[in-house]
Amino acid sequence: MTTLRRAARDVFRRFPRPVRRAAFRLAGRPFPAAPPRAAATSVGDGDAAGGSDGSGFNPSYIGSRPDLVERLPSECRNVLDLGCATGEVGAAVKRRIPGARVTGVELDGPMAAIAASKLDRVVAADLEDAQAIAQALGGEPFDGVVAGDILEHLVDPWRTLRILTTVLAPDAVIVASLPNVGFWDTSWNVLIRKRWPYRPRGIHDSTHLRFFARRNLEPLFAQAGYRVERIDRSYRLIERPHRRNRYARFAAIPGLRDLLTFQFLVIARRDGGITAELDHPVGDHGELIPPI
Repeated sequence: MTTLRRAARDVFRRFPRPVRRAAFRLAGRPFPAAPPRAAATSVGDGDAAGGSDGSGFNPSYIGSRPDLVERLPSECRNVLDLGCATGEVGAAVKRRIPGARVTGVELDGPMAAIAASKLDRVVAADLEDAQAIAQALGGEPFDGVVAGDILEHLVDPWRTLRILTTVLAPDAVIVASLPNVGFWDTSWNVLIRKRWPYRPRGIHDSTHLRFFARRNLEPLFAQAGYRVERIDRSYRLIERPHRRNRYARFAAIPGLRDLLTFQFLVIARRDGGITAELDHPVGDHGELIPPI
Protein backbone atom coordinates (compact mmCIF):
# COMPACT_ATOMS: atom_id res chain seq x y z
CA MET A 1 0.00 0.00 0.00
CA THR A 2 2.86 2.36 0.84
CA THR A 3 4.37 1.74 -2.59
CA LEU A 4 1.04 2.48 -4.29
CA ARG A 5 0.65 5.72 -2.32
CA ARG A 6 4.13 6.75 -3.24
CA ALA A 7 3.47 6.04 -6.92
CA ALA A 8 0.15 7.94 -6.82
CA ARG A 9 1.85 10.88 -5.11
CA ASP A 10 4.55 10.93 -7.77
CA VAL A 11 1.93 10.95 -10.56
CA PHE A 12 0.00 13.73 -8.81
CA ARG A 13 3.14 15.86 -8.58
CA ARG A 14 3.45 15.71 -12.35
CA PHE A 15 0.12 17.50 -12.83
CA PRO A 16 0.29 21.24 -13.63
CA ARG A 17 0.52 23.36 -10.51
CA PRO A 18 -2.95 24.98 -11.01
CA VAL A 19 -4.56 21.52 -11.15
CA ARG A 20 -2.82 20.44 -7.94
CA ARG A 21 -3.81 23.69 -6.24
CA ALA A 22 -7.47 23.11 -7.18
CA ALA A 23 -7.35 19.55 -5.81
CA PHE A 24 -6.02 20.78 -2.47
CA ARG A 25 -8.72 23.45 -2.40
CA LEU A 26 -11.48 20.87 -2.99
CA ALA A 27 -10.03 18.73 -0.22
CA GLY A 28 -10.06 21.71 2.14
CA ARG A 29 -6.31 21.56 2.65
CA PRO A 30 -3.74 24.38 2.29
CA PHE A 31 -1.60 24.17 -0.80
CA PRO A 32 2.09 23.71 0.17
CA ALA A 33 4.38 26.59 -0.71
CA ALA A 34 6.71 25.99 -3.63
CA PRO A 35 10.39 25.66 -2.74
CA PRO A 36 12.57 28.57 -3.85
CA ARG A 37 14.09 28.03 -7.29
CA ALA A 38 16.75 29.66 -9.35
CA ALA A 39 15.65 31.77 -12.28
CA ALA A 40 15.14 29.56 -15.32
CA THR A 41 14.97 30.49 -18.96
CA SER A 42 13.60 28.91 -22.10
CA VAL A 43 12.15 29.76 -25.49
CA GLY A 44 10.50 33.14 -25.25
CA ASP A 45 11.98 33.77 -21.79
CA GLY A 46 15.56 34.43 -22.75
CA ASP A 47 18.19 31.69 -22.82
CA ALA A 48 21.45 33.34 -21.88
CA ALA A 49 21.38 35.80 -19.04
CA GLY A 50 24.72 35.22 -17.37
CA GLY A 51 27.68 37.55 -17.06
CA SER A 52 27.81 41.31 -16.87
CA ASP A 53 25.52 41.68 -19.89
CA GLY A 54 22.63 40.21 -17.92
CA SER A 55 23.01 42.02 -14.63
CA GLY A 56 20.07 44.21 -13.75
CA PHE A 57 17.96 43.21 -16.76
CA ASN A 58 14.91 40.98 -16.98
CA PRO A 59 16.34 37.67 -18.28
CA SER A 60 13.22 37.24 -20.40
CA TYR A 61 14.38 40.07 -22.65
CA ILE A 62 18.05 39.26 -23.29
CA GLY A 63 18.37 35.69 -24.59
CA SER A 64 19.99 34.78 -27.91
CA ARG A 65 16.79 33.13 -29.27
CA PRO A 66 18.21 30.33 -31.43
CA ASP A 67 14.63 29.39 -32.35
CA LEU A 68 14.37 32.66 -34.29
CA VAL A 69 17.93 32.88 -35.58
CA GLU A 70 17.84 29.42 -37.15
CA ARG A 71 14.68 30.37 -39.08
CA LEU A 72 16.25 33.44 -40.66
CA PRO A 73 17.24 32.60 -44.28
CA SER A 74 21.01 32.35 -44.70
CA GLU A 75 20.89 34.62 -47.77
CA CYS A 76 19.96 37.61 -45.58
CA ARG A 77 22.86 40.05 -45.50
CA ASN A 78 21.38 43.24 -44.03
CA VAL A 79 19.36 42.33 -40.95
CA LEU A 80 17.21 44.49 -38.69
CA ASP A 81 16.76 43.37 -35.07
CA LEU A 82 13.70 45.03 -33.54
CA GLY A 83 13.99 45.59 -29.79
CA CYS A 84 17.53 44.23 -29.82
CA ALA A 85 18.00 44.55 -26.01
CA THR A 86 21.65 43.71 -25.24
CA GLY A 87 22.35 42.44 -28.75
CA GLU A 88 22.41 38.70 -28.08
CA VAL A 89 20.08 37.87 -30.98
CA GLY A 90 21.97 40.04 -33.44
CA ALA A 91 25.28 38.58 -32.34
CA ALA A 92 23.87 35.08 -32.90
CA VAL A 93 22.76 36.14 -36.40
CA LYS A 94 26.29 37.32 -37.19
CA ARG A 95 27.73 34.02 -35.98
CA ARG A 96 25.29 31.99 -38.07
CA ILE A 97 25.56 34.15 -41.22
CA PRO A 98 29.19 35.28 -41.64
CA GLY A 99 29.37 38.66 -43.30
CA ALA A 100 25.83 39.69 -42.34
CA ARG A 101 25.40 43.25 -41.16
CA VAL A 102 23.02 43.64 -38.19
CA THR A 103 21.33 46.88 -37.13
CA GLY A 104 19.55 46.89 -33.80
CA VAL A 105 16.71 49.15 -32.66
CA GLU A 106 16.54 49.69 -28.91
CA LEU A 107 15.14 52.58 -26.84
CA ASP A 108 16.51 51.42 -23.49
CA GLY A 109 19.80 53.30 -23.08
CA PRO A 110 21.75 50.83 -20.90
CA MET A 111 20.72 47.89 -23.09
CA ALA A 112 21.56 49.80 -26.29
CA ALA A 113 25.03 50.63 -24.93
CA ILE A 114 25.78 46.93 -24.46
CA ALA A 115 24.29 46.01 -27.84
CA ALA A 116 26.47 48.62 -29.57
CA SER A 117 29.55 46.56 -28.71
CA LYS A 118 28.13 43.48 -30.47
CA LEU A 119 26.24 44.78 -33.49
CA ASP A 120 27.24 46.83 -36.50
CA ARG A 121 24.87 49.63 -35.54
CA VAL A 122 22.32 50.40 -32.85
CA VAL A 123 19.76 53.18 -33.24
CA ALA A 124 17.32 54.67 -30.76
CA ALA A 125 14.03 55.00 -32.62
CA ASP A 126 10.39 54.69 -31.65
CA LEU A 127 9.03 51.75 -33.63
CA GLU A 128 5.66 53.48 -33.83
CA ASP A 129 7.06 56.73 -35.27
CA ALA A 130 7.14 56.53 -39.08
CA GLN A 131 9.32 59.63 -39.45
CA ALA A 132 11.85 58.43 -36.89
CA ILE A 133 12.10 55.03 -38.57
CA ALA A 134 12.56 56.57 -42.01
CA GLN A 135 15.26 58.97 -40.78
CA ALA A 136 17.15 56.42 -38.72
CA LEU A 137 16.93 53.40 -41.02
CA GLY A 138 16.23 54.72 -44.51
CA GLY A 139 18.73 54.42 -47.35
CA GLU A 140 19.85 50.83 -46.77
CA PRO A 141 17.01 48.39 -47.47
CA PHE A 142 16.99 45.45 -45.08
CA ASP A 143 16.42 41.97 -46.44
CA GLY A 144 15.82 40.33 -43.06
CA VAL A 145 14.00 41.31 -39.87
CA VAL A 146 13.97 39.62 -36.47
CA ALA A 147 11.08 40.61 -34.19
CA GLY A 148 11.44 38.52 -31.07
CA ASP A 149 8.60 39.14 -28.62
CA ILE A 150 8.38 42.86 -29.43
CA LEU A 151 5.12 43.41 -31.35
CA GLU A 152 2.93 42.65 -28.32
CA HIS A 153 4.65 45.48 -26.42
CA LEU A 154 3.55 48.12 -28.94
CA VAL A 155 0.43 50.28 -28.93
CA ASP A 156 -0.14 49.68 -32.64
CA PRO A 157 1.90 46.74 -33.95
CA TRP A 158 -0.26 46.65 -37.09
CA ARG A 159 0.94 50.10 -38.09
CA THR A 160 4.53 49.35 -37.05
CA LEU A 161 4.64 46.46 -39.53
CA ARG A 162 3.37 48.84 -42.22
CA ILE A 163 6.02 51.42 -41.30
CA LEU A 164 8.76 48.83 -41.69
CA THR A 165 7.88 48.30 -45.36
CA THR A 166 9.42 51.72 -46.06
CA VAL A 167 12.90 50.44 -45.11
CA LEU A 168 12.70 46.86 -46.41
CA ALA A 169 13.80 45.27 -49.65
CA PRO A 170 10.91 44.12 -51.91
CA ASP A 171 11.28 40.44 -50.90
CA ALA A 172 12.47 40.92 -47.32
CA VAL A 173 11.78 38.19 -44.77
CA ILE A 174 10.55 38.80 -41.24
CA VAL A 175 10.89 36.20 -38.50
CA ALA A 176 8.72 37.01 -35.49
CA SER A 177 7.63 35.37 -32.27
CA LEU A 178 4.35 36.19 -30.56
CA PRO A 179 2.95 34.73 -27.34
CA ASN A 180 -0.30 32.79 -27.66
CA VAL A 181 -3.02 34.26 -25.45
CA GLY A 182 -5.04 31.11 -26.20
CA PHE A 183 -2.70 29.01 -24.04
CA TRP A 184 -4.73 26.99 -21.51
CA ASP A 185 -3.35 28.96 -18.56
CA THR A 186 -5.21 32.09 -19.72
CA SER A 187 -8.62 30.43 -19.54
CA TRP A 188 -7.75 28.78 -16.24
CA ASN A 189 -6.95 32.11 -14.62
CA VAL A 190 -9.78 34.13 -16.18
CA LEU A 191 -12.62 31.57 -15.98
CA ILE A 192 -11.68 29.62 -12.86
CA ARG A 193 -9.56 31.96 -10.76
CA LYS A 194 -11.46 35.09 -11.92
CA ARG A 195 -8.37 37.20 -12.48
CA TRP A 196 -5.96 38.25 -15.19
CA PRO A 197 -2.52 36.79 -14.40
CA TYR A 198 -0.19 39.80 -14.60
CA ARG A 199 3.38 38.48 -14.53
CA PRO A 200 6.95 39.77 -15.01
CA ARG A 201 7.49 37.54 -18.07
CA GLY A 202 5.89 35.15 -20.53
CA ILE A 203 2.44 35.30 -22.14
CA HIS A 204 1.00 37.51 -19.41
CA ASP A 205 3.94 39.89 -19.09
CA SER A 206 2.51 42.99 -17.42
CA THR A 207 4.09 45.21 -20.10
CA HIS A 208 2.16 43.57 -22.97
CA LEU A 209 -0.29 45.92 -24.65
CA ARG A 210 -1.62 43.64 -27.41
CA PHE A 211 -2.63 39.98 -27.47
CA PHE A 212 -2.72 37.44 -30.29
CA ALA A 213 -4.23 34.00 -30.86
CA ARG A 214 -3.79 31.74 -33.88
CA ARG A 215 -6.36 33.39 -36.18
CA ASN A 216 -4.94 36.87 -35.57
CA LEU A 217 -1.61 36.07 -37.22
CA GLU A 218 -2.36 36.15 -40.96
CA PRO A 219 -4.38 39.41 -40.73
CA LEU A 220 -1.62 41.03 -38.66
CA PHE A 221 0.95 40.50 -41.41
CA ALA A 222 -1.34 40.64 -44.47
CA GLN A 223 -2.62 44.14 -43.67
CA ALA A 224 0.99 45.37 -43.81
CA GLY A 225 1.84 43.73 -47.13
CA TYR A 226 3.48 40.52 -45.90
CA ARG A 227 2.66 36.99 -46.99
CA VAL A 228 2.89 34.43 -44.18
CA GLU A 229 4.95 31.49 -45.41
CA ARG A 230 5.07 29.38 -42.28
CA ILE A 231 3.85 29.30 -38.70
CA ASP A 232 5.65 27.10 -36.18
CA ARG A 233 4.75 26.57 -32.55
CA SER A 234 6.55 26.35 -29.25
CA TYR A 235 4.67 24.02 -26.89
CA ARG A 236 4.50 23.95 -23.11
CA LEU A 237 2.63 22.02 -20.45
CA ILE A 238 3.32 24.68 -17.83
CA GLU A 239 3.38 28.41 -18.56
CA ARG A 240 6.61 29.09 -16.70
CA PRO A 241 9.92 27.55 -17.81
CA HIS A 242 10.10 23.98 -16.54
CA ARG A 243 11.88 20.77 -17.53
CA ARG A 244 8.52 19.03 -18.03
CA ASN A 245 7.76 21.32 -20.95
CA ARG A 246 10.03 19.16 -23.11
CA TYR A 247 7.19 16.61 -23.22
CA ALA A 248 4.56 19.11 -24.37
CA ARG A 249 4.99 18.36 -28.08
CA PHE A 250 3.92 14.76 -27.50
CA ALA A 251 0.63 15.93 -25.99
CA ALA A 252 -0.03 18.52 -28.71
CA ILE A 253 -2.57 16.44 -30.61
CA PRO A 254 -5.41 17.96 -32.66
CA GLY A 255 -7.83 19.57 -30.24
CA LEU A 256 -5.12 20.36 -27.70
CA ARG A 257 -2.59 21.98 -29.99
CA ASP A 258 -3.76 25.58 -29.52
CA LEU A 259 -4.17 25.10 -25.76
CA LEU A 260 -0.57 23.93 -25.43
CA THR A 261 0.97 26.47 -27.80
CA PHE A 262 3.01 28.88 -25.70
CA GLN A 263 4.33 30.87 -28.61
CA PHE A 264 3.93 31.25 -32.37
CA LEU A 265 6.98 31.56 -34.61
CA VAL A 266 6.01 33.31 -37.84
CA ILE A 267 8.01 33.52 -41.04
CA ALA A 268 6.57 36.08 -43.46
CA ARG A 269 7.85 37.64 -46.66
CA ARG A 270 7.12 41.08 -47.99
CA ASP A 271 4.77 40.93 -50.95
CA GLY A 272 5.70 43.69 -53.38
CA GLY A 273 2.28 43.45 -54.99
CA ILE A 274 0.54 44.72 -51.86
CA THR A 275 0.71 48.38 -50.87
CA ALA A 276 0.46 49.07 -47.15
CA GLU A 277 -1.30 52.27 -46.11
CA LEU A 278 0.18 53.89 -43.01
CA ASP A 279 -2.82 55.96 -41.98
CA HIS A 280 -5.29 53.21 -41.06
CA PRO A 281 -6.22 53.66 -37.40
CA VAL A 282 -5.50 51.00 -34.82
CA GLY A 283 -8.61 48.96 -34.14
CA ASP A 284 -9.83 48.90 -37.75
CA HIS A 285 -11.80 45.64 -37.73
CA GLY A 286 -10.67 44.85 -41.24
CA GLU A 287 -7.12 44.60 -39.88
CA LEU A 288 -7.67 42.93 -36.56
CA ILE A 289 -10.36 40.35 -37.17
CA PRO A 290 -9.88 37.56 -39.75
CA PRO A 291 -12.78 36.73 -42.08
CA ILE A 292 -15.11 34.02 -40.77
